[in-house]
Amino acid sequence: MRAALRVLQLGLWAVALLAAGYLSYVALDRMIYEKQQANRLRELTRLASIATSPVVASRPTAMAPPAAASPPPENGAPIGRLEIPSAGISVIVAAGTDDLTLQRGVGHIDGTALPGEPGNIALAGHRDTVFRGLRKLRPADLIFLVTPSGSFEYAVESLQTVEPERTDVLDASSHPTLTLVTCYPFDFIGPAPLRFIVRAREVGRFH
Repeated sequence: MRAALRVLQLGLWAVALLAAGYLSYVALDRMIYEKQQANRLRELTRLASIATSPVVASRPTAMAPPAAASPPPENGAPIGRLEIPSAGISVIVAAGTDDLTLQRGVGHIDGTALPGEPGNIALAGHRDTVFRGLRKLRPADLIFLVTPSGSFEYAVESLQTVEPERTDVLDASSHPTLTLVTCYPFDFIGPAPLRFIVRAREVGRFH
């Protein structure tokens, strides 16, 4: 009996060490990712600043071919940084909602508006990591989305929980809107049954 208990004890210690090692790896990977994406955003901001400088903007363009519509960002490409002071959130936003992107930060939901476009920008994140602080939000709290093309300010209008099938929360809106999506309840163990939706209205933009 003692031998069996000893084996069980060693097994539990092994599981605990593996879990701790995995969590450490995830935290380190997220830290490295944040640094890399922040550097990429700074470079994109620098290039955007050059493109809109008075010298560049004043160059003759009569002979230039018409500009094509900007293609959507590639999956994993940085879009901006989400800042929510009241929730203690400051995190990179990247294109896409694949497992790796959401493990590292916040993902932009494909098919919804991009910053600066009319409509509804929808962002997703995990409830137990980057979006843990959403539980602290209250109506009228401010949210900032900082991108290479400018900064956008939003005020929270509503907080609600919905069934996972409620995809209408991603529908386009007549006024520039930001929608944050995460699972709910926040402390649920295992796959959470509901979705927590933060709806915010754009109240300002700065370049």
